[in-house]
Order: sequence, then C-alpha cells, then structure tokens
Amino acid sequence: MKRIGLIGAGQLGSRHLQSLVSLGPCAEIFVVEPNGDAIETAAIRVAEVAQSLTQSSIAHFSESMASLPEKLDFCIVATGAKSRYSLFEQIVQQVEVKNFLLEKVLFQDLASYEHARHLVKDHHLKVWVNCPRRLFRGYARLKMYMQQDIAWKMSVTGGQWGLACNAIHFIDLFAFLTERVLERVDCGELHQKLFESQRADYIEFNGTLQAYFDRGHQLSMSCEETDEPVEIRLQSEQTQIIIREDLDKATILKKGQDSVHIPISPRYQSELTGGVVQNILSFGCCKLPTIQESSQLHYPLIRDLLSFYRDTSGDQQEFLPIT
Repeated sequence: MKRIGLIGAGQLGSRHLQSLVSLGPCAEIFVVEPNGDAIETAAIRVAEVAQSLTQSSIAHFSESMASLPEKLDFCIVATGAKSRYSLFEQIVQQVEVKNFLLEKVLFQDLASYEHARHLVKDHHLKVWVNCPRRLFRGYARLKMYMQQDIAWKMSVTGGQWGLACNAIHFIDLFAFLTERVLERVDCGELHQKLFESQRADYIEFNGTLQAYFDRGHQLSMSCEETDEPVEIRLQSEQTQIIIREDLDKATILKKGQDSVHIPISPRYQSELTGGVVQNILSFGCCKLPTIQESSQLHYPLIRDLLSFYRDTSGDQQEFLPIT
C-alpha cells in the first residue's frame, strides 16, 4: 500500500484529497490541517466522492505534522505560499519521502528559491509544481498545431481573475505551448493601487502585466474590476487562436482556411491529482513542470512584482504577500 501525505486541506487541498481517495485500497492518505473547520469540510468532500466508489482510500486527519509516518511514498504541500518553503523543509527533515507535488505560487521570497534548489539537490528529491493546464487535452493538441508557426504572442483578458496569484498559470501555459524561456516581467502598466485578496493577509493587482520570453515571444495579462469572462488569444503571423475555457472551446483562425473549433477539455483538481500521483509512482514522471522548470518562471515573476509592490506600498519587506 502506498502512503501519501497531504499538507493543507483547505479549498484546494480538499480537492486534491477527493482525487486521492479515488485511488482505492492501494493508497493510505495522511492529511495534516491545523484548522478544524477545514478538516470537517474536507471530510464531507471525501464522503461525497467515496459514496460513488466501490472502494476508496483510507484518509487519516490530524492537526499536527508529528502525526506523519516516518516514511511516505509521496507528499503534496497544498498550503498557502507564505509557509510553503518552511513546511517543505520540515517534511524533508522529518519524513523519508522523495516525491513531492507543490502548489503555487511556489514561494513568496526570492531566497526560498535558492534554498529549495539546494534542498532538492542535497536530498535527491523529485518535485513537481501543480500547473494543471498542461494536463488539459486541448492545450496538448494546440501545442502540436502551434509548431507550424514561429513567433507567437498571447494575451489574457478578463475581470477579477486574480492577476497576482494566477499569472503563473498563464506564464506556465505559454512556456509549455512555445517551449520558450521567460526573461523578464514588466509591471509598468499595473494600476498604482493594491487590492485586498479574497484570502486574508494577501494582496492583488489589477492592470496589465507583460511577460517577455526569448526569441520575441510575448505574453500580456490584463485584469480589471469587471465581470468580463477570461479570454485567451494566441497570435502569430498566419494564425489566431481564441480560447474560452468557460465555454470549453478554442477557435483556430488561419489565413485562407475555414475556422476550426476544438474542445479545451478543462478538468477539475478533483479529477487530476490521483492520475498525477499514479504516473509519478509508477513511471517516475508526469506532464507537470518540475520545480527546476517552474522556478525559472516563478523567479522573474516574484522578483519584478516584489519590486513593484515595494515601490507602490512603501513597504520594503523581503516577501510578496500573494498566494
């Protein structure tokens, strides 16, 4: 039986848990969550899934890290970004485990990326970062289609989609589709005003964030205080692709050809995690980015947003309060 740790069973962590229990009797899950209300909600969500399964995994709930067994086959860290590195380090020191899945944004401060690099290398860890759009069938199909053209620009527009906490999703998606390297992020078009996030103690930005990749590839992400749905557009010299995930549709417009429509097939976290864990434990790999790949995308984003945050707020702290 495989032993799996889940650190954090809040809104997202409980969705990971719903997927994990579908692994059945081959898995035993150890959940650590200090908030009693969150544990209660997670238990209810587990029950919702278990009633439709012939057999479900056993889930143990605890408020303390001390409850973790001495050895785990896999561990998911689904806490907020503020405590993620310290918990990651604590688990590595306390438990024998080599395979990790970390939520994003990875870390709020720049020093943690260097610390994590050494931790992974010194302990020979295999770590992936949960940027799940790489698992959507439609994006894998679009990636193959986009190889026909050379230079691409991508834009993301919409209202109240959480620019600070979700920008990394689209940066990762564009890196996946184009296989290009992020060089810098430009915050010059962000609004000179900070907003309180829906989550306590975190902030958000509105306006436009530009991300520049090598070989002229560019990503523009705009978020405003409107109710406009999120729309993704990919543009090359010959092709335009318009994506509406809420409508499960990508429209491909190529010069001189009829338009083509393909489904994006978005999937909930409760449908994904179990398969990711199975692939890693069975084959040692999955389609998600490794921590090495994801850190190369996170670091410029956190670096440049932190500089903007300091200039805007006047607060010279070393961490960016986003999650």
